[in-house]
Amino acid sequence: MALPEIGNKVYFPKLNVLRFLSAFAIFLMHIVISWRGKNANTELLRDSTGLSGHINIFIANMTLGVDVFFLISGFLITYLLLREKELTNKIDLKKFFARRILRIWPLYFLLIAITPFILRKNNLPVSEYISSLLFVENFRQLQTMTSLQPFGHLWSICIEEHFYLVWPFIIAFVNKKWLMPLFSTILATSAAFVLFTSITNQVDPSWVIYHHTLSRIDVLVVGAIIAYYYHYYSFKINFPVYVQLLIYAALGFACFYTLAYYYPSPITTLAKRYGFILVITIAVLNYTFNSNDIFKFMNTAWLEYLGKISYGIYMFTPFVLKFVHTILMQRLHITNFYVYTVIMLIPGILVPIISYEFFEKPFLKLKGRFEIIRTLG
Repeated sequence: MALPEIGNKVYFPKLNVLRFLSAFAIFLMHIVISWRGKNANTELLRDSTGLSGHINIFIANMTLGVDVFFLISGFLITYLLLREKELTNKIDLKKFFARRILRIWPLYFLLIAITPFILRKNNLPVSEYISSLLFVENFRQLQTMTSLQPFGHLWSICIEEHFYLVWPFIIAFVNKKWLMPLFSTILATSAAFVLFTSITNQVDPSWVIYHHTLSRIDVLVVGAIIAYYYHYYSFKINFPVYVQLLIYAALGFACFYTLAYYYPSPITTLAKRYGFILVITIAVLNYTFNSNDIFKFMNTAWLEYLGKISYGIYMFTPFVLKFVHTILMQRLHITNFYVYTVIMLIPGILVPIISYEFFEKPFLKLKGRFEIIRTLG
């Protein structure tokens, strides 16, 4: 989004900042839930008018960071594919899948490989992991309506992998003039599935809508639509300050007022699902396309760096929470929330940094050999 371009190179500093903020929000949410699970009531309130209830709602809505991740992925993957096709008149599918594999698989499969042994050594229960190994964890959760730690969060990675299996073929073989009609059709199909699920699922439509690939591909496609228009028509956003304040205030108010993924009726489902997507998209567009965004002070080198390790932050979250609590918290009997949070944050950031610098970087350097459009930063 508002990306400096140098030949066949592009730079994405603001996307890195957004990645970090999204991963950090999800991590904070899980810290709060973990602390409550050990020291207080675990229930996240749904119908409270009190301030504490709305704070709980806001904390629960931090999972919207996943939607921001999907929006960025849809944009970035589509934008790079469109530029590659324009530059070379084709999509090198082998190089595309090599890039995705080298970015996602090393850390993903490392954790799946070593975690069962670590859990057994510490006499902790070993969760089901075959579904994560096969990238169908989201469908396992749909079938069982359970999220088993420490691999429960891998459902979102599975959805992205499903997206990667299809999207390069669409960009490669669909004519430019048919791309937008196809994107719109996929988006409409996703919306129809969301509505159908809300009408027909009498148990918990929220669970299905949250985890199903077809219902979550909508945000990925919204990112793709933005990439299409940015690539072919290039644009800037110049919202004045008062409009920006209204956008961010609307998003903040919505996050405090109602649970984004609680769908009690079909009408509520559509209003919430696409209301949140709309406001999030506008806020992300303003931040990334508007050079005078009121949050431009966040465009710092250290936040950009933390964005580079955001994948690790997300991947290590349940492992940090599980092991730090088991090994340290129970021994020290820490029940103060603020002390608990600080102690969790240290390994929550430090472990992904170590992983990025000493494990992921060699694969990322190798990934660079397969890049047609070079992504800097």
